[in-house]
Amino acid sequence: MAMNNQLYPVDRLLSGYNLAMAGIWSMAWSIWSWAPVLVAAHAAAACLPALLRRTTEHSRPFRPFRQLYPMFWMPAFWAEVDFVRRCLHSGGHDAFVLKLEAALLHVHPHMLWMPHMHQIWLSEILYGSYLVYLLALVVPVLWLTVRARTDDLMTALFRMMAVFGFCFLFFAVFPVDGPQHTGAVFEGPNQHAFLARLVTLVARGNGESLGAAFPSSHVAGAVTVAWIARSYLPRWAFYVLAAEATGVFLSTFYTQQHYAIDAIFGAALALAVQRFAVPALLSALQERPEGVPGIPALPPPLPATLLGREVRP
Repeated sequence: MAMNNQLYPVDRLLSGYNLAMAGIWSMAWSIWSWAPVLVAAHAAAACLPALLRRTTEHSRPFRPFRQLYPMFWMPAFWAEVDFVRRCLHSGGHDAFVLKLEAALLHVHPHMLWMPHMHQIWLSEILYGSYLVYLLALVVPVLWLTVRARTDDLMTALFRMMAVFGFCFLFFAVFPVDGPQHTGAVFEGPNQHAFLARLVTLVARGNGESLGAAFPSSHVAGAVTVAWIARSYLPRWAFYVLAAEATGVFLSTFYTQQHYAIDAIFGAALALAVQRFAVPALLSALQERPEGVPGIPALPPPLPATLLGREVRP
């Protein structure tokens, strides 16, 4: 399908996300000198769909960015979570989440699993699953881009941005820091193996955001990718990505990056968003052809005879 100047639901979704973040930063307007700058930046980003409307099917050099710009924004959105936590919150809500986990599970798996099962072969499998998550996020996007399936690609991006947008907004108002920041974690020889050290370098050293533990966006993203693969990718790709989602689910609390309750709520969130929220949002945000009303049409007028008037051409 040739690119045209229509707006896709993901365009409007990201515009709404930026407006929401502008609202969050506005709460710090009077207490932090940089808050107005961030409010203005998000307000400007919310106007991007209006600029995208000017992109026509003849703008070939611009086409890849027009399609994939949501993925380019993801690192910035993720980094901002850490910024919000450090600037707008004095602490995380880990105590509440730990109480919730104890009430539901009666144990804290992140405190038990690795200390009792730290064999290097098992540890490397789970650390590897946690690391490969980053690659899994781009597999459906690359597949649909290469095959020029624009409508499917934009729907897939919408599904991804919907679940990540919910996670990031939740982190902004209810930050949870996670085990790595709130208490002693197990230190064993398995953590000196290759993949474990690579996760420490990449995920913690360069890609960690404080306050982004509950629900686990890693699990929510992995489950969403598997959902997308089931709809748009070959069956073998779905099986691979579903296995990776399972690995991410387990690895989040095995590696002590998350509490187990983070993973459970991350999976539940992804399934709820994909099953219920996405269809409703797509219906609300889909651009309609001219002449098709966005709300139900008004009922027809009463017959003229009931109004005591003649009908004139």
